[in-house]
Amino acid sequence: MQTITLSIVNELAALPVLQAAAVAYCQALGTGLTFARQTELVLEEIITNIIKFEYLPGHREQIELALACENGQLVLTISFRGIPFDVTFLQQCEQVCLDQIVSGESRGIGLHLVRQFSDQVRYCNLGKQGQQITILRTLPLTGTGDLQQAATVQETEPASVIGKPLIRRMLPQEAAAVSKLAYFAYDYSYVYEHIYDPEQVRRLNAEECLISFVAIDSAQDEVVGHCALVPDQRSGLFELGVAFVNPLFRGGGCLNELSEALITEARQRAAAGVFVMAVTGHPYSQKAAGRYGLQETALLVSRFHPVTMLALHEQAVARESVLFMVRLFDPSVSRTYYAPAHHRAILQKICEQSALQVSWAPAGEPVLPQEARLSTACDHYQSGHIHLEQFGQDFLLQLKRIVRSWCLDRLESIYLYLPLQEPATALMTGPCEELGFFFAGIQPGGCGNDQLLLQYLNNQRIDYTALAGATPFGRELIAYVGSCDPDRVGTAAAAVHG
Repeated sequence: MQTITLSIVNELAALPVLQAAAVAYCQALGTGLTFARQTELVLEEIITNIIKFEYLPGHREQIELALACENGQLVLTISFRGIPFDVTFLQQCEQVCLDQIVSGESRGIGLHLVRQFSDQVRYCNLGKQGQQITILRTLPLTGTGDLQQAATVQETEPASVIGKPLIRRMLPQEAAAVSKLAYFAYDYSYVYEHIYDPEQVRRLNAEECLISFVAIDSAQDEVVGHCALVPDQRSGLFELGVAFVNPLFRGGGCLNELSEALITEARQRAAAGVFVMAVTGHPYSQKAAGRYGLQETALLVSRFHPVTMLALHEQAVARESVLFMVRLFDPSVSRTYYAPAHHRAILQKICEQSALQVSWAPAGEPVLPQEARLSTACDHYQSGHIHLEQFGQDFLLQLKRIVRSWCLDRLESIYLYLPLQEPATALMTGPCEELGFFFAGIQPGGCGNDQLLLQYLNNQRIDYTALAGATPFGRELIAYVGSCDPDRVGTAAAAVHG
């Protein structure tokens, strides 16, 4: 069962709110009324004494209670910012009888009753963050409503719930079901935020900015899976994503069927190919993309806010980095790249993995116009994007100003897209790296619109060993990008701020 956190002001009148929540939580776990009432008494005793003895007169603060179920135990965590207590003294008080506690006029943390109904009590003084008391209570074995056990059964035996799903284009009236499905699968952490608004889902599909397909459980006539194509006008590719399945139906083949249908749809729409941005917090989305011929071409570090996949135990704790994976429908089209010499070897490997037919042109000395043209955009994930439309003599000056401004605006990551078919790209990559940018990879496209992708991190330190790669080349690309990160090689991006 998921952790529940509640907060009240430090007033006795607010205490029943926490008690009622704890009783309801215990009953949802199937503990029985006796266990729930004991938990209620423990909270009453300990929080009453906190309110009475842990604050100066008239001092208003918040008291936070977290309710969790872990390893067969109910975990009550009480956090507050009151008068610092002596943990050693409190532990000594646990060893004396109730009469001694009362006669000694202890600070009133109801240790006698708490100890009687608890398996373990932990006290922690957090310094400026205040104090924390954690109470562990073993759940009774007779409970019948343990939702955590039920979730485990559902997670390990989903395929028996659904037969072959019906795959088709989403109907407008199904938009609300899709939004609910996104919540069931990812809570509110999914990167494509429009998916939580049914009206936006309907509008985007009507405008074909989002091309949604759904999986229908024919037995229940309900939407159990969703995946969509998102057109990318600049590259001529379709993003294959916004994919999720009801946790009860994972493993039933929904995403496989949806992916096949959408790749067929992209071909029929004359797309140059499809791509996915597969998270590196776990390897599963990369493996799914690999089954349909998508190959890794770039690593975008710190691209999104953390994504929480419900019922998946490996969770992201930092911003999510993604592998850009591509499948071109006709990779045999000949391309000419002007590549920076020091990245030539890895670029050649990327092209070989993706079956791109590339000839490598030598770097020349192009004559540049006075002014460069750059287009910029920021997204909802605190990321900025700089697309070079035309090189110019003031390119580096413009780039430096943009990066400085975005760093002051607290953007986390900045991505720079340089056209590989432009001779100046081979010469300008090094100076961009001197400003703090570093290698990310290639973003292929249609109509000769392939981009060399560089990235800049605003005061971030990345643990590249924590990024998961599903294939040997994926892991090689992650390691190579990590070796280029200025933080890893000991160089600084101070030139941007100079």
